[in-house]
Amino acid sequence: MIFVDSHFHLDSETFSLCKNDCENHAGVISVCSKNELKKVHEIKQAFPLEKISVSFGAYNAYDFLENAEYVLDYGKKDLELIEKFLKTDEIDAVGEAILDASTQGNRRTLKAQIEIFSEEVNLAKKYQKNLIIHCVRCMMQLFEFSSLLKDIPAVVFHGFSGTVHEAEYFLKHGVNCFFSFGASLVNGKKSATSSVSSLPIERILFETDFPFCNIRGSKLSRLETLYYIYCAAAKVRSLSLEQLTKQIYFNFSNAFFNSATNSL
Repeated sequence: MIFVDSHFHLDSETFSLCKNDCENHAGVISVCSKNELKKVHEIKQAFPLEKISVSFGAYNAYDFLENAEYVLDYGKKDLELIEKFLKTDEIDAVGEAILDASTQGNRRTLKAQIEIFSEEVNLAKKYQKNLIIHCVRCMMQLFEFSSLLKDIPAVVFHGFSGTVHEAEYFLKHGVNCFFSFGASLVNGKKSATSSVSSLPIERILFETDFPFCNIRGSKLSRLETLYYIYCAAAKVRSLSLEQLTKQIYFNFSNAFFNSATNSL
């Protein structure tokens, strides 16, 4: 069985785990610096083709989202890097592109966030690369981008926290979107359980967001966390673990490589 982790970040543990678990693992590594990108390409070379993708997003440091000057200044610098890497085909996706109104401070910088987010959408469209979206309490703002999002090869909602109806809005508007769920599913978040239960299974992915997210009350490795997420999802969908892993690898291949090779 191949377990797909559709969104995780680089650290010493993931670096060693990836290189030592090439056969049973696939996924998307999110990076936010040139140094990280160099390390990720070393990882990527260890994997068979069509197993690891790389995404690069602007101002990927949530502690500074309350500072509009930071969002604009660093966001614009990151946009230049993103376009450089797109031109040289060093990344497979743009993002995570951030719209986050989870705090009062974040809400004050939302205009700046939207400005950078809009440019990331345009870059993904221009270079026909996937877009990874981090959206927290900004679904109304995101709806306004639906006409642009449908021109992007695939849009992945990382850590999707919206409702089933909000997810269906994008599907009905022609967006080739996928919805990724993580520890919230194991932690019993009702919206995650409802979405995983109700959305078309070919639109679902799973993630750890490691090392920034974990199952409540546990300190687990990334692969342990991913296993528990899959087990919880298999129970929700009334599928065997083998059936679910095949389907999710199909979804991942379809989204990132346009080569869905495994299905139920």
